Amino acid sequence: MHFHGRLGSAAAAVTTIGLAFLGTSTIPAHAISGGVAVSERDANLVRVILGSSCTGSVIGKNHILTAAHCVPDRDAARMYGRVSRADGYSSEMYRVTYPADGADMAVITVDDVPAGPTGYRKLLNQAPSVGDEIKTYGYGEADNLPQPRVAQANVIPPYPSPRGWNVSLWFKGVDGYVVPGDSGGPETKVVNGVEYQVGELSALGPYNGEGGGVSVQSEWDFLSYYANRG
Repeated sequence: MHFHGRLGSAAAAVTTIGLAFLGTSTIPAHAISGGVAVSERDANLVRVILGSSCTGSVIGKNHILTAAHCVPDRDAARMYGRVSRADGYSSEMYRVTYPADGADMAVITVDDVPAGPTGYRKLLNQAPSVGDEIKTYGYGEADNLPQPRVAQANVIPPYPSPRGWNVSLWFKGVDGYVVPGDSGGPETKVVNGVEYQVGELSALGPYNGEGGGVSVQSEWDFLSYYANRG
């Protein structure tokens, strides 16, 4: 039997069950374990804070893509939730929408977010194949808005999804691996020289260095409205 844990901070009850498999003493006090530090703005990332601390991907000037388990209560998100980053950007969460099929994905509506040098994160309606190289981004579990990191990974065959979770894109870290707090961060692939987001981080895998998420393709009916709108 495979066991999986969600990647959000242990502060949220929905993630505490998953993190029990790891033990709090094993959680690194920085973003992605290993990997390389990146600029928040260049990578189009924000920190998503609602009790727990997660990662969000800026897919448009008013839209953040993250994991649903990071914002499980849309009313609480609108009352208490914020997105922010170290360059001073901060916004309330004005609206949270979820896919109808219950996948671990959500889009948050926020105040205008400054775009990175290549624009906002682009979504690709194409699932990567087993063996493809992808990147994973996240803040990890830490205080004071640390600089996020990026890690290299390879796509691996999917596991049976436990507990009804829609985990449709599994990977194994090659240079660094995801840790709690990276939930909601992007999984990306370069196609014809352009880096696209092909998935959203959701779960820790059962073996060291493995993780999974929800593919953009599997939720395209939900995401197509927000995709590549600028």
